[in-house]
Amino acid sequence: MSASEAGSGGGFKVTRENVEAVLESVKPEAVDAAVESLFGEGGEMGPEILLAIPNVMNAYARMLTGFAEVLEELEPEERRKLLGEAAGKLDGVALGRATNAFSRLMMKVGKENPKLAAEVFPAIETAIEEIDFGKLRVGTVAYIEYAADLASMSIDAMLENPVIVANLVGILPPLINNLIKVISGALSEMDLPQEVLASAVFNIILEIDTEELGRAVTSMSKIVNELHEGNLILGRDEPRFRAVFAEFAEGILENVDTAEFARAVVALGEDFEVILDSVTDILHRDPELLILAGATVGSLLNVALRGLSNFMLEFSQLPDEILLELGEDIRQNLEVKEVARIVNLYIMLANRFMQVNPALYDDLAAAIIPAIDTEQLGAMLKVTATRVTGVVRDTPELLKRLEPEEIGGRINETLISFNRYMAARPGAPREFLSRMLGAIDTRELETAVRTTVGGLTQAMFESADRALAFARPVAGGLLAAVWSLVLNLKRKILG
Repeated sequence: MSASEAGSGGGFKVTRENVEAVLESVKPEAVDAAVESLFGEGGEMGPEILLAIPNVMNAYARMLTGFAEVLEELEPEERRKLLGEAAGKLDGVALGRATNAFSRLMMKVGKENPKLAAEVFPAIETAIEEIDFGKLRVGTVAYIEYAADLASMSIDAMLENPVIVANLVGILPPLINNLIKVISGALSEMDLPQEVLASAVFNIILEIDTEELGRAVTSMSKIVNELHEGNLILGRDEPRFRAVFAEFAEGILENVDTAEFARAVVALGEDFEVILDSVTDILHRDPELLILAGATVGSLLNVALRGLSNFMLEFSQLPDEILLELGEDIRQNLEVKEVARIVNLYIMLANRFMQVNPALYDDLAAAIIPAIDTEQLGAMLKVTATRVTGVVRDTPELLKRLEPEEIGGRINETLISFNRYMAARPGAPREFLSRMLGAIDTRELETAVRTTVGGLTQAMFESADRALAFARPVAGGLLAAVWSLVLNLKRKILG
């Protein structure tokens, strides 16, 4: 081919002879001969080719720059027309036919020779045997480190310029929006049988790269934390986040079918119930698995308890100055007014709820209490009381705390605190009792006392034996108290 022919034809011509020449040039013997000629003994093309690679890349970059500049200098209408004409030259039929041809080929090959991979593998196995994986590891690590260093330096260089960062961040919204648009369109047009859709979703879940997802969640968490810290820097009342999030949430809620969303939440809850039921059924059918599950749960609980115990131990051994600092931090940062506000609002809500539903608690109690197995409850409380009593009896430290002297000492401490409190507030007891007694309905109090005393009296004197059983200790106690009072008065008077 002459130079003029090449120029008039636009360079390389796709002819049978030229294609055959290319195919001949890539045969193993031709490649070996070319390699020997270029890189073998006496061959000095290796360094030249290495040095030429950057030139090739530079030439490609220059050509791309020139191409882009030419397109950029065109008038908008001319550029649009040219790009449309270039896009119109794409042969969609040819692309479709190529895809179909490749698909048919792979279908036939897969059917005719399902073990083709096994036939190809010996070459791969030989390659694996020939590869020095130690050198591959070192070389790959070096390549990755070079790439990471370049990426890190490039990112650092870009992040130093806020304008670059703002522009890069500006790419994310349209990227996310278009991705959401594609997914939303696909989901809205998806009309598959439920079993097919379920199978597809489950397969997608199983194929998700959880490691990368975990990294993504970590990165997103870091971004959220940084944004939150930025908000704190600007102040808690910084209005931008409220406005931005309000607009964001409003845009979502306006386009969400709340009925479908509510049904989806219920469906997820029911699916979770199915999971629990399935696991329970499996455990119920397999006692050994049930025992193993119980042991596993017990072990996990033990781990959690040990962790909590160790945490509490370490926390309890902190120096006093650290505890003082923590207490001061709580004192300064805990929003006590908000705590009180929450309590007040809860009380207000509870009161309003009871006012609006006056019979609710009575109905619930009437339905729940009769359904309780009182016999079993009584047995449980009896066993519990017996065990607690036994533990107290067998624990010297607890018994010591219940000694009369110990109890008396604690009563004394309480009395001292009470007396100090009252001494600091003279007149408070009288005012308190006066106000309290003034608010008591004396008629209702009289009725309550009369009813209680009357019922107690009737119960005591239903039989003579029961009356004597109550009367003897009461009379004896009264006589002993009177006699003790007389003797004390005598000592006081007579010395």
